[in-house]
Amino acid sequence: MIKHTFRLEKILKLREFYEEKAKIELGKCISESEYIKQQLKLIANNRVSARKKMVVGADFSFNDFVAGETFIKRLEFEKEEQLNLLAQAELKVEQARKVYNEATKQRKILSKLKEKKEAQWRKERLQHDAEILDDLVNFQKSKM
Repeated sequence: MIKHTFRLEKILKLREFYEEKAKIELGKCISESEYIKQQLKLIANNRVSARKKMVVGADFSFNDFVAGETFIKRLEFEKEEQLNLLAQAELKVEQARKVYNEATKQRKILSKLKEKKEAQWRKERLQHDAEILDDLVNFQKSKM
């Protein structure tokens, strides 16, 4: 039986490669975004613990209060920086997702075309085999 060959196989492999590359890039962007979200959680936890330590007591001085407020202001500044980075990272994620979706779409088009061609080839092959069997049967009947 003759093996089916898809003329666009190299292009399909290339499209699969681009899809995989886009998938990896999307994963990197999502990872970066998640890292920034973790940093924001860490900043929030540090801020809460700093507020708890700023309880006025007998051994709590004005200098301690000023140092605590300065630390909290620095955390707020870091939070703003991280939020800006998060916004940029989310834009990258959306762009990477669009690229991935387009690459997947292009690969699926060729995959479906390949499946369609294989089904057509099988159908033609079965018809051809049936014709050969009919010819053999007719030949044997004519010999008798």
